[in-house]
Amino acid sequence: MNTAEKLQELGFGLIAKQVAAKDAMNSKVHIAYNNYEFITHKEYLDFNRDLRKRTEIKDKYESTFDALILTNITNYPELPPAHVLSSLQIAKDRNCFDTFEIAKIESIKEVIDPILFGRINGCSDMFFIDQWDNDVKFEDIKQTVKSIDDLK
Repeated sequence: MNTAEKLQELGFGLIAKQVAAKDAMNSKVHIAYNNYEFITHKEYLDFNRDLRKRTEIKDKYESTFDALILTNITNYPELPPAHVLSSLQIAKDRNCFDTFEIAKIESIKEVIDPILFGRINGCSDMFFIDQWDNDVKFEDIKQTVKSIDDLK
């Protein structure tokens, strides 16, 4: 009888479930570490930070850069090659992973929007609260609208 079962038998239901869950996770981790190479979360973040530094193109209004994006296989829109499907089947048979994700480098376009507006439900106007950075400015928006009105 393992510890979780003994705790359950003694009436410690909540802690028994926690111990059983931890034991199951430890077993999965042991199988995974013994069968697969891995990266840490820090390595993933460091890779993305370096990739962004190497690929970022920034102007006044937007930033475009590459990033390693993770997509759950249930949402992945393409068919992997046969050897990947075979490897996936082996991994599933080992029963040590809860989910599977596809890592793919994608180009990200980030629109820089450093203006804070207040909104009121039912009112379409946007109320300027504050701004930061040197990107788009509230004054730029107002000036563009004034210039368009002057052309009419």
